[in-house]
Amino acid sequence: MAKLYAWFKPLKEAKLRFIHYVLLLYIFFIPLWPKIPFKDVEYTYINIRYEDLFVAFTLFLFLIELLRKKLKLTNTFLKLFVAYWVVVFVSFLIGHYVLDTVPVFNIGLLHSLRRVEYMAPFFLFFAAVENPKQWALLVKSSMWALLMVCIYAMGQKFIGWPAYLTMNPVFSTGMPLNLTEESRIASTFGGHYDLAAFLVLLIPVTLGFVMAGKRRYFWLFLFALLVLAYTASRTSSIAYIVSTMAFLIYKRQWKLGVIVLVISVLMMTFTKDLTNRFMKTFSVRQILVNNKTGEQYISQTTTTKDELPGGSVYVPLTGKGSEVSEADKNKLKNELKLKKQYEQLMATRGGKLAAGGQATGTGAMKPEDYQAVSGVVYDISSATRLQVEWPRAINAFKRNPITGTGPSSITEATDNDVLRALGETGFLGFIGLFGTVLYLQWILFQTARKHKGLISAVFGGVVFGAGGLMINALYIDVFEASKIAFFVWAFWAIFYKATTFTEDLKL
Repeated sequence: MAKLYAWFKPLKEAKLRFIHYVLLLYIFFIPLWPKIPFKDVEYTYINIRYEDLFVAFTLFLFLIELLRKKLKLTNTFLKLFVAYWVVVFVSFLIGHYVLDTVPVFNIGLLHSLRRVEYMAPFFLFFAAVENPKQWALLVKSSMWALLMVCIYAMGQKFIGWPAYLTMNPVFSTGMPLNLTEESRIASTFGGHYDLAAFLVLLIPVTLGFVMAGKRRYFWLFLFALLVLAYTASRTSSIAYIVSTMAFLIYKRQWKLGVIVLVISVLMMTFTKDLTNRFMKTFSVRQILVNNKTGEQYISQTTTTKDELPGGSVYVPLTGKGSEVSEADKNKLKNELKLKKQYEQLMATRGGKLAAGGQATGTGAMKPEDYQAVSGVVYDISSATRLQVEWPRAINAFKRNPITGTGPSSITEATDNDVLRALGETGFLGFIGLFGTVLYLQWILFQTARKHKGLISAVFGGVVFGAGGLMINALYIDVFEASKIAFFVWAFWAIFYKATTFTEDLKL
């Protein structure tokens, strides 16, 4: 009975009201609830999900508390957030009514509202956290949430616990999947990249606890690092190494830095998933180039394993092509045949092909028109970004550098949050979003410098974790189209509120 009382004693001491219990639930619910759809949205495979309903519920409670004058909305960042939201909606309206780059009004509106939905919990947490004990309770709860996310991730890897992914239209319908041995774990997130970003944010915080003498958190660090290795996320791994080592160097933790670096290298090497993906980022392959049109075809065998096929972006190693082998000619014949059938089908559906007619295009091409060239080939993930997603965002920015072409104008994903912000909301939206993030981190960094011991180390972990997240944003849309955004803004609000307390902070 005494042990049970000890567990609940912090709740009593923190003087919690109903809304504080909702905040505690938020810390666990957002990262732990799988991405199961509640209702689909027409014209897209985006779904309204249960976390959307939960966030709406928490914001409704926040509004009631404001009307009852139990909470206050005063906050230094209110004007910055509102200014950014105004830019987002202006971009949407210009895109829809002037540039015609947002053809479906409801989809553009949904994308715009999503920016508000992600960031609005910042004000709820800032207003509702009223004393250092409530703050400490939420910080420790976030560490428990990290542990539970990691446990579920390992359950997926070794026990067969289901994954609910959003990486293609079929998976996003809420289909429970049992991952294969080669699959990258996603835990309760929509993809391995989301889980990895979550870990990049929180791993430096676990090391902050370790620096201040909370040695038991080193086991949580090791567990989270192992899960990160199994996500096989290359960008997140680089972001983790850069942000974590920078944090340890800043804190002059030389011995811990060497230990962390050695463990990180060993763990990421022996899990093999991550090293295999790094090795397949670039590969030397034979590319078949059409002498007449310049069209490229990369001969490769597709397997059922979770591997990265080659893309069509390559750096040639030989200047002059050689004759195509018979095996590649046969593969190319099948490829051209499939392309011809597809062109005929699309032309028929579009009313451009009369019955019995012939489609133009690949149907006129022959294997004899190709020559073999050796080259260094980027994987399909990098090639898609370099050839399609990033140029599309850059062209959108060029079309309207001030406010962009509007939310949803460059499809659901850009896989680079910097370019997405520039393309969809222009220079004003980019400054509004990333300027706010940087200003907030500067305030938290100043707090880390002012305090000593545990508080300084944990605040430092938050800041450097945010730095890792911004590195991550160069390869995924972490702030504008990711489940982690719900957690990020709430987590930062908890620490920003602590900067206003006059009492001593304890964890």
